[in-house]
Amino acid sequence: LLPFRGIRLWFDIEEESQDSPATLGAALRRQIERVQSEGRPVGIYTSRWKWASIMGDYDGFADLPLWDAHYDGQDNFDDFVPYGGWTRPRMKQYAANSEVVPGLTADLNIYRR
Repeated sequence: LLPFRGIRLWFDIEEESQDSPATLGAALRRQIERVQSEGRPVGIYTSRWKWASIMGDYDGFADLPLWDAHYDGQDNFDDFVPYGGWTRPRMKQYAANSEVVPGLTADLNIYRR
């Protein structure tokens, strides 16, 4: 990972698990700390619904930037509802599989510094 020092690695939290939120949180924390020890900044990509179903009300990652998946078609953060300890997202994915130009589809995102 060293050649990519400084480039943020986003942990995608979307897959259901039989493990408890505390167990998942501890495992994720170990992975995050390993990546951070190599000089990489990290963030969490998820949605309010996925986070609640996988992590419950676990808020142990609120210190990391959030990339919120909220497909409302709006390129703003106006309707963000706090979850997981986050009070605002760094990024928002607001549309999926949008035709950007004929024949090319992409997910649409907005970024906040």
